[in-house]
Amino acid sequence: MMSIKQKAIALGVIVVMNTVVFFLFGLLAIISFVASAPLAFAILKR
Repeated sequence: MMSIKQKAIALGVIVVMNTVVFFLFGLLAIISFVASAPLAFAILKR
């Protein structure tokens, strides 16, 4: 059995990892959107 302190630490690590993953995916999504926006405008202007 894990103690309450160990459970709290494990939960904290999981929350931090999830936050980092969501932040990185969000950053990648924003970068890809910004990068593709000029390309989309160029295609639409033709």
